[in-house]
Amino acid sequence: MYGDNLNLIAFYIRRELPGRETIECLEYGRSMGELSTVLQKMIPQFKHKVIFNMDDFGYYTKFDLICMNTIHYYEKDHALELLRRLKQLMKGDARLCICDLFYDKDDDFKSSWIIDWITHGGIYTLTVVELLVLLKKAG
Repeated sequence: MYGDNLNLIAFYIRRELPGRETIECLEYGRSMGELSTVLQKMIPQFKHKVIFNMDDFGYYTKFDLICMNTIHYYEKDHALELLRRLKQLMKGDARLCICDLFYDKDDDFKSSWIIDWITHGGIYTLTVVELLVLLKKAG
């Protein structure tokens, strides 16, 4: 998700939010705000808040963009609750950007990154189909 990938993700996000002078973004997860830093360079009136835990989020405003990485860290029930809470923070025409790795092919590479994920926090929501089911349940 880092390096040139951030520039590409930011480019596509900017394309999804055309004509807005100001974009208010919530970045949730473990990325330490790297995506927000890249977006701030592209969008002059970019305002962002970076949080790592929904319980630490002290105010409730509506965002144009919510960026979330590493959905695979969260068990299904926790991820579903988290997505529902994030949805409440989105403006009607907001976008949700989930940055994670989804790999459906069963091969040695998939086995390698699953081992890496086990050592870094979780192996949930491994496929795009699983994510789409969660998003639909969250509304």
